[in-house]
Order: sequence, then C-alpha cells, then structure tokens
Amino acid sequence: MLLLLGCIDTNLSKLDPPSGPMVAIEPAAPVTTDTLRAVLVEPGVDPSGEVITYTWAWTRDGAEAGDTDTVDAADTTRDETWTVAVTAYAGDRQGGTGTATVVIANTPPTVSVALVPDVVVAGDTLTAEMVAEDADEDALMLSLAWTVDGTPAGTDTTLGGFVRGQVVTVTATADDATDASTASASLTVGNTAPAAPAVRITPAEPGAGDTLVCEATGSDADGDALSYTAAWSVDGTSWGDTTTTTWPGDTVPGSAVAAGQTWLCAMTPSDGTTTGPVGTASVTVTGPASACPDPDGNCALRFDGIDDYVAVPDDPSLDGGGTALTVEAWLYWDWIDGNCMTAVRKGTATSPTYDYWLHKNWAPADSLFWGSWTGYTAQAFSAITAGRWTHYAGVYDPSLGQARLYIDGVLLSTATPHGTPTANDDDLRIGIDWDMGCPMAGVIDEVRLSSVARYTSDFTPAVSFAADADTRALWHFDTYEGSIAYDASGNGNDGTIVGATWTTEHP
Repeated sequence: MLLLLGCIDTNLSKLDPPSGPMVAIEPAAPVTTDTLRAVLVEPGVDPSGEVITYTWAWTRDGAEAGDTDTVDAADTTRDETWTVAVTAYAGDRQGGTGTATVVIANTPPTVSVALVPDVVVAGDTLTAEMVAEDADEDALMLSLAWTVDGTPAGTDTTLGGFVRGQVVTVTATADDATDASTASASLTVGNTAPAAPAVRITPAEPGAGDTLVCEATGSDADGDALSYTAAWSVDGTSWGDTTTTTWPGDTVPGSAVAAGQTWLCAMTPSDGTTTGPVGTASVTVTGPASACPDPDGNCALRFDGIDDYVAVPDDPSLDGGGTALTVEAWLYWDWIDGNCMTAVRKGTATSPTYDYWLHKNWAPADSLFWGSWTGYTAQAFSAITAGRWTHYAGVYDPSLGQARLYIDGVLLSTATPHGTPTANDDDLRIGIDWDMGCPMAGVIDEVRLSSVARYTSDFTPAVSFAADADTRALWHFDTYEGSIAYDASGNGNDGTIVGATWTTEHP
C-alpha cells in the first residue's frame, strides 16, 4: 500500500499547472496614435517541461475588447483603460495568468509652418502658412510668433518691412488645452536688385554738334549706393566711341552728333552686388530737313567750271597741321582739257604753307595731286576719265612718314613728305582755289575730312560717308535747297554755297 501511494505522488507532481507569465504593454505610456502590444517579460514555466502556449484577453474599461497580442491604434481613445490578461497552457492544462494595464494618454497635436515666398528681399512681404492636426480631434488654439534677428516682430499671418541680411523666423504653436506643439521656419533677407532708373539725355533737343550726356536717377530698396554703365546706339546701330562725364560711357562727343540722327542711351544700374533692369531714353538731333527728290535721298552740287564754289569759315577742326588726316570726295568731271580743278583746298598763297590740297592737276596735264605746296606731296600721273564718278582720297600718315593717294579705293601713289604742313586761318574751299583759279567743272558729292589715316590698303569706297568720332567735317550735299552746305559731322562746319546748283546726280 505504501509503495502504491508513492507512485501516485510522483504522477501527480507531473500534472501541476504551468506558472503564469510576467506581462507588459508597449508602449508603457501610449497615446491614441499608438498600437498596443502585449509582451512577455518573463514566460511561464511548466514543471514537466512541456511546451507552453498562451491566450490573450484584452478589456477596455472592463469590457472585452480583443484576443490577439496587439490592439490597433484606431481602436483606442484618450482616457480609456486597457488591460491585457495572458494565460499560460501546457497541453490541456491551464496555468497562471499575468496581467498589465495602461491608460491612453492625450496625443499632442502636430503642426508645421512654411514661409512664402521662400526667397525674400527688402520690400517683400512674407506669409506664414500653418498646417495643424489633432489625433484626438480636440479643438486647437493656433498662434504665430515672428522674430527678426531674434527680436519679437508680431503675431500676424504676414510680415514685411525687411532689410537685407536680416534673419526672419516664424514659430507656429498648436495647443489642444492639454499639450502644445511648435514648429519653426526661418530665412535670411537677400539683396534687392536696383530698380530701373529714370534716364534722360541732355540736351533734350540737341542740334548737330551738341555733346550728348546720359544721366540716370534710380533707387535701391536696400539703400545701397548705385552706379551706372551707359550703352549708346545711333539710328539702331550700337555706337561705342564714348567718353565719360559721370558714369562709364555716358557721353557722346559733339563730333559724332549730326542732324537727323536718333540717339538712344541705355543705363544699367548696379548696387555693387546685383545689376538691375535697364532704363532708356532717346533724342533726335534737329537740323535741316532734306528736300532731295532722289528716291535714295542722295543729291549733290554741280559746279560750272567758272566761279562756283563752297566756302567754309576757318575752324580748328578743319586744320591738318601735320597730324594724321584723310580728305576724300566723290567727283564727276564733265570734261578733261588740261586745266586744274579743285576738289578741296585749305590755305592760300600767303599762308606759311598750304595745309592740304586735293585736286586735278594742270601740269602735267590730267594728273591728280594730293599734298601741300611746301609740305607733303603725292602725285599720280595717270589719265583721268571724264563722264564718270570717281572716288578721290588723300591720306597723310605721320606714323609712317607717308602721303598716299587713292583713286576708287586703289592706291596709286605714295610719297615722302617734304616737311610738315602748317595749320592756317584761311577758309576751306570746295570746288575752287584760293584765287578763284582751278574751278571744278562737274559734280561734287560726299566730302569728308577725318583726323586719322583712314585707309592703309586698297578698299571699296562707300557711296555715302558716315560720321564717326574721327570725322572733322562731312558734307553730304543732300538738302537740295537753300545756300547752306550743312556739316553732318556735328562740328558745325557749315559752308556757304556760291553759284553751285543742286542736282540729283550722285555716285
């Protein structure tokens, strides 16, 4: 009997239930957005070593609410009490139960804020755009707080009045009466480009020969000192041979300003960091209107070969005086009979020297001459053809010690000067000599004096000459009325027409 009871005691010990596990809920302090998970801190133990399994039982505020190891966040609400009971089983033997409890806490609201625009300069206005949500669907109290360089600057949705370099920050707050959340956005105020300047050209109503000065008045939101750069065009073509009065390139010398031209000045502002939009102004140069009936607007003067000429009063701009010089014209000879015919002459027999003399020579007959009486000389002893247009150009080039003669753009003669030409105070004459000799019989068009050795090799002559910074005088002979030969160079060297008549003949 005692042996049998001993056997029974041994079998009964193997049937003891497993111990209950130690359980926890994660997270330990959950909010509405958290998923609840039951975890085994310490598992149950079975005395017989059999594998243990578990069951899960959740209650919400004491009511059954689930039988898995997790509870989805969507099933929880703030202030609810959740308890999990985990029971151990070894086979069909139920063991102990471990429990854990948590209370769902308040979910703080979420908030974000952005600054619009995200790049700002002085004069701009910033807007704070806030987005806030609350998982508990609580009513939210929203607020904004601005700082500029760390100093409070307001609580409105917008803010302006910035200065370059300032650091602007906005902080957004969302409060559900239990918890509050904040978010911030910040940026640095950038440089403001200058505004387009107001531009004017003085004089506002220029005449031929007036110096043009471009002036600009502008503003900068940052208060920076402004500088300007000028760019000019004349009749739609860029022109860069400027000088400076106040700003680089702001001045066009009067020598380039001719009647009828339209000049435009474009001023670009700079604050030292950024350039701004361009401001422009334009003027049209006043002068005599052309009545030339030719479709090309190109007329000329006809000389009778007896006593017709154009007289231009002396002016320093007409003197050569040994400096670089080009004298050129288009000529049409009616006949060739051995007589000399003058194109352009500056100086008389009483002058220390003839400054320059461009003409058809009398001896040898029918030759061409360029030079001065006791100064430089260039001659071309080639036949001259009457009844056609000829481009005739004399060049004095002191850099090479040369006087050169070109006919129709082809170099015909080069000579070494016999001394230095001397400026004089005599009138310049076109079409006749100082003593009324060597009168032109034919037509003269497009006479130009230049302060450079304009031609250094063969070239194609232009039918109509253009004034530039090197032009001392330019007579187009295109007005077709009156007795004044207007100078288109801007130097004011207008001449008086004596006897010569207007014609539509031209090259």
